[in-house]
Amino acid sequence: MNDYWKVEKLLASEADIAISLDADMKIVSEDIRVLLTLTKKFGLCLPANPRKLVKIDTEIGSHSDKRLDETLGLGYAFNMTPIALDTHNSDAREILQDFCDIMIENPVRGPLAMWRAVWKNGLFPCLLPPQWCVCAEDVGIGNEIILHLGHTKVRDYYNC
Repeated sequence: MNDYWKVEKLLASEADIAISLDADMKIVSEDIRVLLTLTKKFGLCLPANPRKLVKIDTEIGSHSDKRLDETLGLGYAFNMTPIALDTHNSDAREILQDFCDIMIENPVRGPLAMWRAVWKNGLFPCLLPPQWCVCAEDVGIGNEIILHLGHTKVRDYYNC
């Protein structure tokens, strides 16, 4: 439910652009500033999930109901940090509100609930490349913006 509270607080924010970043993330590039530009243009930005397919992310962890929709889990999975929202963008707000509603009705992994919200709305947020949330699968990718220090491989590779 951590992802639920992040999104709930984004929706409640009085800022023009609201950003949620997990505590185990480390910004390593001034290019982070571009997140504001992307968010103003697209309304909602989320990074790519290193597992890529919703189906794969659905099969892991204890917080999955293992149910797939008619896409059979073949959509692109999002990671849940950072999340950036233009609080004045009604389409983006609708996606995030649907995410919260889904999480209240049937708590599941955040990426799965986000896919379900996106599928329901038919709107796709700006998908940030792996450099925005470098996980173990992407160490050494180059042009890193944010490191996910929750992964030992990331901490070791970048000496963090």
